[in-house]
Amino acid sequence: MKFFSLICLMAGFTASMSFAKDITVGASGSDFTTIQQAVVEAPLGAHERTIIHIKPGTYQGPLIIPQGKAITLSGENAATTIITYDKNVFQPAPKGSDQFNPSVQIKGNNFRAENVTFQNAAGDHGQALALKDDGDRSVYQNCRILGWQDTLMVNNGRHYFKDCYIEGRVDFIYGSGVAVFDKCEIHSKNGGFVTAANTPQDKPFGFVFLNCKLTGDAIPWNPATTNPSTTDKPGSSSKGADLGRPWRPYASVAFIHCAIGDHISPQGWNDWGNKENHNTARFVEFGNTGPGANTAKRVPWAKQLTKTEADAITLESVLKGTDNWDPTSNADQAPAVTAGPMVAETADILGDNARLEDGNNIGFWTNTDTKIEWRTLVQPGTFKVELTYALDGAQGGGEIEVAIGKEKIRFTPSATKGWSDYKTTAVGTVKIKDAGSISVILTALSKKGGFILNVSKIELVRAKD
Repeated sequence: MKFFSLICLMAGFTASMSFAKDITVGASGSDFTTIQQAVVEAPLGAHERTIIHIKPGTYQGPLIIPQGKAITLSGENAATTIITYDKNVFQPAPKGSDQFNPSVQIKGNNFRAENVTFQNAAGDHGQALALKDDGDRSVYQNCRILGWQDTLMVNNGRHYFKDCYIEGRVDFIYGSGVAVFDKCEIHSKNGGFVTAANTPQDKPFGFVFLNCKLTGDAIPWNPATTNPSTTDKPGSSSKGADLGRPWRPYASVAFIHCAIGDHISPQGWNDWGNKENHNTARFVEFGNTGPGANTAKRVPWAKQLTKTEADAITLESVLKGTDNWDPTSNADQAPAVTAGPMVAETADILGDNARLEDGNNIGFWTNTDTKIEWRTLVQPGTFKVELTYALDGAQGGGEIEVAIGKEKIRFTPSATKGWSDYKTTAVGTVKIKDAGSISVILTALSKKGGFILNVSKIELVRAKD
């Protein structure tokens, strides 16, 4: 299936994302021979999608998808379209790559992939990420994600995995993001832990597995050699994998209507050696089947949901957010509702000198070409522009420009009591003449010290005309 551009109607107005480019990657007869070359060629502009068609073949990582580019990687078949890399966290990371040294790193929002394999071939030698996604509104369909430890890191944002195959051993699905795994196969090697969530306390959901199949190797693997062990009877299942352990106290993981193999341990969950996690971790199950679904010996601090509670956990309730995101739609949607608050996690960061921190704010630290952009749908009228931010005056500050459509406002924010002390300030007033979709862009024009400020949200508040 290819993703096609559709026009999305929201709140009575039209917002759309046009395809800027179609690029083909392959050994011959293509626009480029490497995927990274194609990514560089894709234009900046988070509201213009570039489809990169990848011909069958094995492509070497690392691959970095930067902020500010809406990209689809489209292969013909995941089994024959492979992005691979053989380095782990203990080896030097290439310039510009993440410290975890992932095979593929997604920095921007609105990323999509179909029929592609993301692989880390370093083996069972510690953290070795096949895929790290730092963006928001990501969609993966018919993809394979292969590794051993820390195979997939979903970090910040919201993510949707449909009909995917994900394998690993220790904590191989982890991070602080929100993700739905829909009809995926989750394959464990040699015991270990399926998940290691780092869900923030204020997030109602972390990792949600709906109608998935959990499988394990028929013969346990020997982690010292990554060869099948000969000490077990042929055909026996590897024992002792846990559904998850809390990387941080409020880890949230749900398995609902999943088929669970006998490779999952009877206790089901692990507290990571800290009994305090019993009071905070949010590990839940409902309606699962298979030999590993027996809850008779589950740890007492995990929860078995009622049908009513389980029915409330849906694709929409987990991923919709404030921008009404529908990951099953082929339409690219504007990341904010009409004149509502535009929060940090829905922004597109254009450039390398800002980052989303724990989904709550954007740390902005230089006055280069980096911009923070939102799209919002508005009706005509006069609006006050309100920015919620935190600023330690001893370390940061500078002049800021806010561009709303064609209008621009300059102001210099005053210091707050520190980086965690947020306040809301009216920075000016704008008049919107026409109904529709507009850009709201925050740019730093100067700086004091090493940082500018932490941005929590920006809002257009209707004023009297």
